[in-house]
This record gives sequence, structure tokens and C-alpha cells, in this order.
Amino acid sequence: MIDPDPYIDQCIHDLVLCDYNTVTNCHCGVVEAYIASCLRNGIIVLNWRANSACDIICPAGMAWEETTTLGTRKCGFQHAISSLESTNNYVGACKCTDGKYENQYGQCVRKDECPCTFSDHLYSNGEKVQMTQCKTCECVLGTWECSDEECPRMAYITNLAHVKTFDGVVYDMKGNCEFTFIQDTRPGATFYVSVEIDSCSADDASFCLRSFHFVWQMNTVTYQLVGSLNDLQLNHETIQYYS
Repeated sequence: MIDPDPYIDQCIHDLVLCDYNTVTNCHCGVVEAYIASCLRNGIIVLNWRANSACDIICPAGMAWEETTTLGTRKCGFQHAISSLESTNNYVGACKCTDGKYENQYGQCVRKDECPCTFSDHLYSNGEKVQMTQCKTCECVLGTWECSDEECPRMAYITNLAHVKTFDGVVYDMKGNCEFTFIQDTRPGATFYVSVEIDSCSADDASFCLRSFHFVWQMNTVTYQLVGSLNDLQLNHETIQYYS
């Protein structure tokens, strides 16, 4: 039970000081505060505004709702949402009726009329957008539904052991070692590429690619790189190198 006496005293105070030449609903603020206190304590008072000259006029298709639930069904910038998050704060708002959603213009529309947004452009239900080279999305009921497409990527290693992996990480290999550069990890797969790194020369602190081995279905092909940076040979054939 919410003690009404402090609210009654405040209401009398407000009415005594009210300027009726400019305001006709001086009591509404304190009544709203009382209703909010009731809501926070689980007491719902329906349609109190209609009986207290405190009506709020909502746009067409909307009705005022007293609640402690945040939000309303809205066509969000990315998707249509229905917020059910509870709060201890009083929240009163004009909300769409008949199960409709509020769009970006404050209008109540059916869910299938909710647009999707990408790069500040609006897209209607059923429209498709190529968001990236490997990702196509369709606007479905205000929500982007995207296809998972395989995207070609490149990995490389240069003569000076500069490495870029398929996920875009770039680094330099250092030390005398052999490591697996590429490997197919699917069950039963046998393909992999290993590379060997060594010092470029006896008096050089740099490291160079010395050989790489291709393995496919248990067959191995080895390519050997020998020589200096300015005179590099691949299996005895002079080649151009990239640093």
C-alpha cells in the first residue's frame, strides 16, 4: 500500500499556487508521481489519465501506456525489436497498438514493413545488399539475414621471410628453422606446404627463405633456393626475388 497523504499535501500545494490563466492541469504532475510509485511496487492503475483530465494525445495508431518496461516494438536501424527489459523507473510512452512496430518516422507499421539500414540507406523487406565481397544479406521483416559464403584469401611468404597469413596477420620469420606454412586440416586431407628459413649469408643478420616442400597425397615436391639476395636461383634457375 502506498501512503497517499504526502501526494495529497503536494497536490493541494500545487493547486493553491497554480496559475489557471495558463495551466488547467496543475494536479497532473503529482498524480503521475503517485501512479509511478504504485507501478514500482507492482500496483497497476489503468486508465487513470482519462478520469483525471490528464489525457495525453498520441499519434494515430498509438495509445499511451503506463509501464515499468523499457521501450516498445520498434523497427530498429538494424532490426525490429521488442524490448522486455524491466526497470524500477516509471516509463510512460505512446506505443503502437495492434501488434505493430514503430518505424524511424514514428509511424506504426506491420513488421514486414520495417526497413533495414546499411551505410545510412534504408532497404525494404526482400531487398538484398552485397555488404562485403563475400557477404550478401537480405532484409527480412526488418532484420538482415546474411549468407555465409566462402571468401578467397591469400597467404604468402617472401624471400626475406616476410609472412602474411590467411587471416591477414603480417610478421617476419627469424631463426634457422623449418615450419609448416599451409596445411589442410580437414579429416583425411594430406596437402601441406612447409618452408625452411636460414640466414641470408654468414655476415648478415637477415633471414631468407631457403626451400619449400609441397606435399599432396603423399607426393612431395621440393624447391630449393640458393645464392645471395642479388643472385637467387630456384632449382638452378635464376629468378627475381621479392623482399
